Amino acid sequence: MKTFSQKLKEERTKIRMTLEELGNSIGSTKAYVWEMENRKGNSRPSAEKLLKIADTLQVSPDYLINDDLEEENIDLMDKAYFRKFLNLSETDKDTMRKLINIFSK
Repeated sequence: MKTFSQKLKEERTKIRMTLEELGNSIGSTKAYVWEMENRKGNSRPSAEKLLKIADTLQVSPDYLINDDLEEENIDLMDKAYFRKFLNLSETDKDTMRKLINIFSK
C-alpha cells in the first residue's frame, strides 16, 4: 500500500520532473515538494494544491490521496469525472470548483 508521499515521488520521477519544476508548476517551492515527499506519515496538500499536482503529473487526484486498497471502492463515475476534469481548461476547472462549492453547502 503506497502513501501519498510515495505516489507523488514515484509519479514525479517517472516523468523526470525535478522537485523545483513541480514546485514551480503548482505555485510552490522545491522545499515544499520535498517535504511532501519525505515527511514521515502521510502528508496531504490542500485541495487546490492536490488538483494542481494531479494535473501536472497527469494522474487523478483520487489516485494520489487514496490507499491502493481503497482504490477498488471508488465509484467508476467518480473516476470518469476526474479524468474529464484533468483535461479541462484552467477557466473551466475554476468554474467547476465554484459549482462544487455551491452544491456542497
